[in-house]
Amino acid sequence: MPPGVALSGDIVEAVAAGEEEEIERVVAAVRPLGGPLAVRSSAVDEDGADASFAGQHLTLLNVPSWEHITAALSEIWWSANSDSAITYRQRVGLFTRPSVGVVVQALLDPDSAGVMFTQNPVTGADERVIEASWGLGEAVVAGLVIQTTTGSPSSGEVLEAHAGPEEDRGSHAAAGRHGRGADCA
Repeated sequence: MPPGVALSGDIVEAVAAGEEEEIERVVAAVRPLGGPLAVRSSAVDEDGADASFAGQHLTLLNVPSWEHITAALSEIWWSANSDSAITYRQRVGLFTRPSVGVVVQALLDPDSAGVMFTQNPVTGADERVIEASWGLGEAVVAGLVIQTTTGSPSSGEVLEAHAGPEEDRGSHAAAGRHGRGADCA
């Protein structure tokens, strides 16, 4: 696990509001991580049996350094407070104002990354499903590639595996401006 810092919803809100004292504390905590960074949202009530906020709250990958942390935290706070996120919250019966915490980590440069489900999200079967792609895994979240999908039951036996094309490989260093994803890498 890469080194990182967890920030509460109150801290993220204070930074988004421009509170200098809180910004200075966050910068001091994040500066040792260097860059590039993964800045990951994590909201109360974000995912559960009745709601899934996938795609509503930003996760920012490839944030160049601590010097960009205030803007990244503000973007994430605003994503949780956007019209679409608030409308979704109300539609699923969540009427409290969102509190979005953030985990800031040194960004890895993986060969591949993705998401693991502990229950098949399509069939409901008791099997592990891993959807991954080359690089940071952003292409899986965005639906841009035919990802590697591996299913295995609780026993660990691999049922099937499909590898995506090698030309989809890439590194975060080549990506330029920070990417957007959700729960990947």
